[in-house]
Amino acid sequence: MSCRDSARAIAQKINRHHSVVAREITRNGWKIVDEDGTEQLRYNAHNAAVSTAGRMVRPKLRKLDESPTLRGVVVDCLARRWSPGRISAWLEHAFSDDESMRISHEAIYSALYIQGKGSLRAELEEVMKTKDVLIRGGST
Repeated sequence: MSCRDSARAIAQKINRHHSVVAREITRNGWKIVDEDGTEQLRYNAHNAAVSTAGRMVRPKLRKLDESPTLRGVVVDCLARRWSPGRISAWLEHAFSDDESMRISHEAIYSALYIQGKGSLRAELEEVMKTKDVLIRGGST
């Protein structure tokens, strides 16, 4: 592929939609001004990968990690065999005036099954002293 190819030409060569290519170039490319004053967009796949990896870093603590109170309530509810959806809905109702005590069901599932190999799962197992409480998900 030539650096002068259009987004449509590149997209056709790599079998992707032109908007995907244009978005990638816009997000991870940079502009240079030639000697004659015309702007050109430049793109380097390695630099784009490095930039993307930097954006993926999550320095922000997750809500369950930054609030021991919320984490305790969620663990108690899970110990009662409540689903993450039910917990999320109950928290929204019970703590309607306190945004810090709300969490989405996706965040609870993430803490159970994905994040740190299920950091919340280990805590729940400690509370319940059994692994049978957890809903088996996927191939685990």
